[in-house]
Amino acid sequence: QVIRDQSFASKRKSFFRKVEDNIIEQIKEIETDVIGITCYTPEVDEVERLAKRIKEIKPNVNIVAGGIHPTLYPDDLLSASSDVDFVVFGEGEITLLELIKEIRADTPDYTGLSGIGFFNSETGENLITPRQLLDYELDSISCPDYEGVDMNYYTNASPYSIRGVFSRSIYLLASRGCPSACTFCVAP
Repeated sequence: QVIRDQSFASKRKSFFRKVEDNIIEQIKEIETDVIGITCYTPEVDEVERLAKRIKEIKPNVNIVAGGIHPTLYPDDLLSASSDVDFVVFGEGEITLLELIKEIRADTPDYTGLSGIGFFNSETGENLITPRQLLDYELDSISCPDYEGVDMNYYTNASPYSIRGVFSRSIYLLASRGCPSACTFCVAP
């Protein structure tokens, strides 16, 4: 168990680098063509750095960023030089499934998908598609399958549940949208 002390602030960067190195080592071991990264606005630089490191070891993998930052600013992570290939914005459950099917299609055409953004090399511009409609029942989506997921790893004390505070936790939102009404939130 990691105990936070006063030296955390001075060791913070090295701790985050160790977390990133661990992620990269795990990615080296898996065979996949798509990697998803959640992106909160304060973590944009970390997501971009992680995407760059992933592309260094797996140049052909498709990196998809989702979460609140791509939802608010879908253009922000996309450019000719970006290592993020796609963004998924809004509720991404259906969109991500459709995107992965299209990535794996013989002749992919992303322009017909809703709720995604990507850099269109033919036009030299970002293409942001219309938002995915929320016309499905949440109960039509199965519960997450955690088989094969090392829950001890994900519930180890880390500084990500409360930024900079080590605690054992995992994020779980089980409703459409966030149940909180934080006054500082962009979508209360």
